[in-house]
Amino acid sequence: MKTIADFPASTIVDLESEVIELSRDDLNPETTGMKFCVAKETARHGTLYPEVRPYCVAYYAEDRNADPVEAEAKEKARGFPLYWINNCASSLTAHSRAKVIRILLKPGQKILMNGVLLEVTDKGFGHFGLVEA
Repeated sequence: MKTIADFPASTIVDLESEVIELSRDDLNPETTGMKFCVAKETARHGTLYPEVRPYCVAYYAEDRNADPVEAEAKEKARGFPLYWINNCASSLTAHSRAKVIRILLKPGQKILMNGVLLEVTDKGFGHFGLVEA
């Protein structure tokens, strides 16, 4: 693990792993789930590391007590992606919080999620996605 950047509220690390294996609990914000970020280059502020969250249709269905197999079949039939990366909201606060570690996801990084090997892609304009590798 290599530290990429260190800020008062977070430390950005690169796991330097060929494949990051993610379980359902690793992505759960209600637990001690992992936190992820991407690097975005800006003209005025240099490199920013906004928080993101890899996610999939099956986990979304489970969160809503729906059948994940049925949900995947429905979305596949519609031609929608089954895996994606969400941008997370951020806010400023005057309250002190524990420092968090965010794992850097880079284009080309492989992720094993829900039994499927995926690759992080740069979709342009500061957006990232997941495609089956």
